Amino acid sequence: MQVKVNYEVADKFIEIINHKKYIDYKVFIEAMKKLESLAGMKVMLGFYKHTYSFREYCDILYQALNRLEFDSNNQEHNLLYTNLKRIIDNEDKLHKKMRLIKNYDFNKLEDQLKCKLPDNTDIDVDIFFAFDALNGGTVIGNKIMLLNTMFWPSEETHLNLIEGVLLHEYHHIGLKYWIEQKYRNFESYHDSLGLIRLLIISIMGEGAATYFYNDGDDLYPLALESHGEEIADALRSSMTNRSDNINSYLQEFEDDINYLASFSGDVSELKTLRSKYAYSSTSEPLDKAIGYHVCEQIDANLGTAKLIECFKSPEIFMQSYHESLSKPSEFALSEQVLEIIKKAFA
Repeated sequence: MQVKVNYEVADKFIEIINHKKYIDYKVFIEAMKKLESLAGMKVMLGFYKHTYSFREYCDILYQALNRLEFDSNNQEHNLLYTNLKRIIDNEDKLHKKMRLIKNYDFNKLEDQLKCKLPDNTDIDVDIFFAFDALNGGTVIGNKIMLLNTMFWPSEETHLNLIEGVLLHEYHHIGLKYWIEQKYRNFESYHDSLGLIRLLIISIMGEGAATYFYNDGDDLYPLALESHGEEIADALRSSMTNRSDNINSYLQEFEDDINYLASFSGDVSELKTLRSKYAYSSTSEPLDKAIGYHVCEQIDANLGTAKLIECFKSPEIFMQSYHESLSKPSEFALSEQVLEIIKKAFA
């Protein structure tokens, strides 16, 4: 395992703040243009190309750093503004974060990772620190990780919490190593069966990484500094109480699979359904909540080795969950849905 870390964008960003280059708009834009060509900024803008352009990001950042009023019909832009404003409101913490980032050994977690992945998993990671202000950590492609600098702890006592985040994202990269060997370009789908396959892999990947490395309270101090108390509280609550809603989540999942199996429209119409599983600004996304439960059941009743076997063969993931259920009261997917999933991987 080899991890390379690039925090050039974060360093240049902090220079803009330190030298007050954000006060005059023309000076600010000239300074930001120098960041546009940096690798980390290109990664961030590429990932968020459907959320904001470089100019939109700059304009929102300018208003946030200068504490100017901002309101948009685009809720993601409003969230971006709110979270970017936390930078100027917490300058002292920002410098503490950067010191801890630069002194951290990003390669030290290999042993904790490899025991939760198939043997001979090959992992290389390129980490880029930026200020995307929407997520904590994001895996892009097969080896790139984008980390929100504000999500890094400002106190050394919370470094153990960021380790769970790193392991979570490292695990995604290790999982992709195996998935891509069997289902190339699985993240792109051209029909409803392709989306079903993607949903299963997403539920397995997010569920396993969360089950292995993230408890209900461990993200709270990090989310508090990057996203504020309201979102941090909502995230903690949804993670802590995920089991209270699991039956309704699984029923919704079953309904969605049946819907996709009979879907005959244009694939572009499925974007909202995909987003429902992958993203939520106020709670744990459905893929994590459902996946955590499924992984927990497989691990508890069939063993960790069986769960890890699923990482190489995602087509057996939901069938393994079905076989792991030990109580009549536990929600079981219908045979019809299991057959649909089987067809999606055929």
